[in-house]
Amino acid sequence: MTLPTIKSVDEAELPAITIAGITKRFANGILALAEINLKVASGSFVVILGPSGAGKSTLLRCLNGLETPSAGGVKVGDKSVTRRSLRTIRQDVAMVFQRFNLVGRLNVMSNVLCGRLGKRSTLGSLIYLMRQEDMTIANAALARVGLLSRAWDRADTLSGGEQQRIGIARALAQKPKVLLADEPVASLDPATGEEIMALLREIQKEGALTLLMSLHQVDFARRYADRIIGLRDGKIVFDGPPQDLDEIALSEIYGRPPSDDKILSKGKNNDALALADI
Repeated sequence: MTLPTIKSVDEAELPAITIAGITKRFANGILALAEINLKVASGSFVVILGPSGAGKSTLLRCLNGLETPSAGGVKVGDKSVTRRSLRTIRQDVAMVFQRFNLVGRLNVMSNVLCGRLGKRSTLGSLIYLMRQEDMTIANAALARVGLLSRAWDRADTLSGGEQQRIGIARALAQKPKVLLADEPVASLDPATGEEIMALLREIQKEGALTLLMSLHQVDFARRYADRIIGLRDGKIVFDGPPQDLDEIALSEIYGRPPSDDKILSKGKNNDALALADI
């Protein structure tokens, strides 16, 4: 069952994400992002590549208000991301996390229903008041990721790949227009990572979702993305289609010949490179 609704012509023409000159400098003086300008087309699948510390996670976190830019601005559709607009923005923007961000002692269904809290009033969210509509949407989301039969199991009894599927179902339950994914396969073995990438691509195409994802795995970026953004030291050093991501471009992104970098490996060594990004 497909959850997202079809966009109108006006929505499709409007960039899903507009990033205008954002800079992020942390209190310790580290410059994470330097005057980033970027427009992401509605319904596209964009991958952000870059070494650890390049600013990939910071960029994603600025898009849903988890970080506030030091300068510049962000729009999701026609709405500016500000402190006052966060509740509205987060109704349209869902996020899938590297470490799943589940409540392990709760069952799978309860974790997925957390994706519906933003659609409820403040009081309804505080007392976890759900409607039949929420249960219907949560059931559909779990069915889409193949976990409906595990709905009442504790989340921490499932495998890593299954837990990431819970995270995806929770995001789908929000019925978002934009899906952000921060290193969604970094904690998974290569085979499971492949399954998750394929699932996200299918979901993105079915609902014409805008999917913006940070990755370390060059191979996945080349095979799944419509467009690749390369970040290095908080600056965009590459922006183009997968077929243009050659060794010269990879050298620009990673600062050394890609043949010397484990990023090209599909083995478990990818996990070591997928530690928390800035």
